[in-house]
Amino acid sequence: MTHGPDELIDQVSSVADLVRFIQAVRKELLESPEKWENQTLPDYLDAMAAWLNDSHANKSSPGYTILNEQPSWQTFARILLMPSVYE
Repeated sequence: MTHGPDELIDQVSSVADLVRFIQAVRKELLESPEKWENQTLPDYLDAMAAWLNDSHANKSSPGYTILNEQPSWQTFARILLMPSVYE
């Protein structure tokens, strides 16, 4: 059974898990681009930078907590997934 990124993100705790997660992110973009706010690499990277900047600066943002926890493979996975929905 194939799972989407939203279902896999809480399971990311190793490099192998992150690889599976990235493959699921790619598959979702290819199969359901309408779900993605940022479909091109430049837009995706811009959104990633904006999310990181906004989340790091705003203590009331859910992203603030994610970015200020001890970094983990799951933190990296969350950073990779946020541009799919961040405007």
